[in-house]
Amino acid sequence: MNDGAKWYVLQVATQKELECKRRIKDAGFMSIVPTRNMPELRNGRWGEREIVMLPGYVFVRCLGTVEHYYRLSGIPDIIRILPGNGAYRPVPEDQMRWVMELSNGGEPWGVSTGTDSDGRLKILSEQGESRRGRLILMLFKYGK
Repeated sequence: MNDGAKWYVLQVATQKELECKRRIKDAGFMSIVPTRNMPELRNGRWGEREIVMLPGYVFVRCLGTVEHYYRLSGIPDIIRILPGNGAYRPVPEDQMRWVMELSNGGEPWGVSTGTDSDGRLKILSEQGESRRGRLILMLFKYGK
């Protein structure tokens, strides 16, 4: 994948991340939206619901050219390319590795599991949550 393309952060309308990801793919770009499955009680029955781990953000791989900028900015529900104000820059490679880990190969992370012993909760599997904290800090520093 050494075509000169780099990863950028898009700020998108909240709850439209997965829809934006589909539209970005339809426009010919690769994108990432880290998700996880969460337990949900609905109509008296437990199930799982896929939720976005970084609401309001989509990561896109493009060349960063004026043409790509206008193709992306024409997609509905994309607010801006970060950091904004007419300037944008790629996500540093070391930080993008965190995003790739968090994206879990495009599959949602499973539900975390735990056990209750002696009135204390012990987490047995933490499905991607520790990586999420690092990414939120990265986004804050990057220019939200």
